Amino acid sequence: MLQIRKMVSEVKEEEEEAGEKVWIVAEERNDLRRWAKIGRAALAAGVLGALLSWALVCTSPTRKGTVVVKTPGINLGRKRWGIAGLGRIAYDFAVSLKANGGHLEAVAAGSLPNPGSRASDFGCRFGARHYGTYEALAADPKVDVVYVATTNQLHMDVALVFVRAGKAVLVEKPTGLDAPQALAMLREARAHGVLLATNFWNMLFPVTRWAIDVVKSNKLGEVLAARGDMGFEAVDNLHDRFLSPELGGGAMLDMGCYIVHLFVQLAAINFERKGDVARLPTRPREAYEFSRAKLRDHFEAPLRNASRPLASLDGLARVRATGHLDRRNDDPVDVEASAAVELAGTRLLLGTSLQRASPFTFDVLAAHGTLSLDSPANCPTSASAAVYRDANDARNNNTAPTPCCGQPRLADLRFASPIPSYPESLKPERYPRGMGFGYVQTAVEACLSTPNCLELPEIPAWTQLATQQIVDAIIREIHQTNDAF
Repeated sequence: MLQIRKMVSEVKEEEEEAGEKVWIVAEERNDLRRWAKIGRAALAAGVLGALLSWALVCTSPTRKGTVVVKTPGINLGRKRWGIAGLGRIAYDFAVSLKANGGHLEAVAAGSLPNPGSRASDFGCRFGARHYGTYEALAADPKVDVVYVATTNQLHMDVALVFVRAGKAVLVEKPTGLDAPQALAMLREARAHGVLLATNFWNMLFPVTRWAIDVVKSNKLGEVLAARGDMGFEAVDNLHDRFLSPELGGGAMLDMGCYIVHLFVQLAAINFERKGDVARLPTRPREAYEFSRAKLRDHFEAPLRNASRPLASLDGLARVRATGHLDRRNDDPVDVEASAAVELAGTRLLLGTSLQRASPFTFDVLAAHGTLSLDSPANCPTSASAAVYRDANDARNNNTAPTPCCGQPRLADLRFASPIPSYPESLKPERYPRGMGFGYVQTAVEACLSTPNCLELPEIPAWTQLATQQIVDAIIREIHQTNDAF
């Protein structure tokens, strides 16, 4: 036992000299060195020494304790989190929770090889209890909400394990593999009276909220169109989640759904303030016949009435798409998509890919101005807007606009909001701007602290359904156009 204490003391001294400032176990090489030194002593001291060394490795904070980053818009610590599925994105989610002051209670790995050891490694790293099955995590009474970070094909089955156990769920996008799955998940959550939200985290970033407020203010006039492009060259591995049909791969389910969801939200803003907008003679009639409430009711009807089928897109949305399929699998996934979507008169031009680079931008094109989310638009830290003079603007007294080479600008707007820095001791970061998870984590905790909150105001359930239906339609069109060649 004295030998163990001596070894532990030496390890602690090394940590103090390294100046660690975040209380998650340090980098992996330090983990291995600690295990080796304490383990040798444990072998000499027997079972009791082994148990003591495990407890010290898994639970001992570093000398300076937890350093919590205080960031406007991030306020964690009110609820207790679990994580199901311990892959790359789960790591950054856990880092954000810890570094932003949240409580990670327990984790589970149930679908990857060696789930017990993977959960144990992850749990020790973040000071959380660990389970080898999702059912065991669902039975933990100290967990309030679970982040489902599995691969896409497991989203529905795993999310429902926790919903049926009375846990709130934040599921990584997409909600499910298709709209019927999304509907089944949301119906079950409503039946059990719990929150189920899809992690369209971009909607909670301060920059996206600023952009939505600018559009709602009517400074830019009516939104006529939007355009977005997000993509990257995925690793050419048919067994990785991006390209595998068995894992729910494909460009639309991975990145394209971001663009569609933001577009659905923008299209709805037109209906929310339609009384303030003078009707344009070239706009489709349905753009003015639908109110926001009616649009929500249209997509939400099957949630309120279990006998109702998914809402039809006929007469409300039109989709035209083309793209490329990776035909190396029997069930090919889309690796390139270009689509034109119209929702009640508002149009979207979409591009997404797993084969090429992308500017990762999103632009709003309105009657009197434009707005751009700077790259990467799925986790933006800056945006800009411009207001122009035109012939239909009362501010211009109906004088002729500049016909070409750009209209005169009346105003330029810009907003920036940096996210917290990623802790140095926990790098490498798995995904860009992973600390931004703090924004959606804060929104979930705020909802769970509000009585009868069953959806995030920034990500209403109906937008999750509308997004999944439009994504489904785009994927179908790509398959149809490819089959025609």
